[in-house]
Amino acid sequence: MSAKIPSTALYANQIESPPRLNGSLTNSAFSISLIAFTLGAVFGLSLLPGLSVINLDLSAIIPTALHSTQVSLYLVILCWFHLWEFLSTAGWNMTKTSVDSYLLNNGYSYTAAHAFGLVSHYLLILFYPSISQNHYLIISGLALVVVGQVLRTLAMVHASESFSHHVASFKQKDHKLVTNGVYRIVRHPSYLGFYLWALGTQMILTNPLSFIAFAIILHRFFTDRIKHILLILADEETYLVKFFGNDYQSYKNNVYSFFPYII
Repeated sequence: MSAKIPSTALYANQIESPPRLNGSLTNSAFSISLIAFTLGAVFGLSLLPGLSVINLDLSAIIPTALHSTQVSLYLVILCWFHLWEFLSTAGWNMTKTSVDSYLLNNGYSYTAAHAFGLVSHYLLILFYPSISQNHYLIISGLALVVVGQVLRTLAMVHASESFSHHVASFKQKDHKLVTNGVYRIVRHPSYLGFYLWALGTQMILTNPLSFIAFAIILHRFFTDRIKHILLILADEETYLVKFFGNDYQSYKNNVYSFFPYII
């Protein structure tokens, strides 16, 4: 009996993987490579308008009124974030590495929020150009992005095999309580890092509406993830106390989360 030939390379040679985020992306070497190439290409193309040695005339493709250095910077930051999500997992947490490690399938709300931010930014350019060029806000946003990115990446590196994009409801044998490195400063550094990063991206777009929207959406996301995981009335903190007992309770009492009204 001959083996069935896959209809497309996208589904060929699928890799055995850890639990998936939602299974919407095929976990194959082809998919992983294609995503890396695409993110790298968008990253590189987004850098071009900022390189003074290259004189680009984009007026034939994009109306002059819609040219935005901030959007180019925004796309660079977005690609960098998703590439480092995968690289941090592959480098320090290989057993949990899959195509989901890019965190691209992060839910419709995540995609919609970024789309809303971009559309709102272009509306500002058209109708309120003075607001869209607030350099103090852009620089502050970039600083927030850098702090958030560094904090999240360090959280993944320092936690190593104990880090997961999933909330664990039972203790894995490689799951250890991490209290050193960046975890000595903040209790949930990966959440705080992502929160700061996301808000910083909207500051770069100088968009007050999307900044507020991101703050609300992220607050709800962290509330759902930490306080009401899955369909049971148990939270991530409860699981950590269950896994590590008094060690985690002592750590919790001495290290802040910096998430008021959530954890």
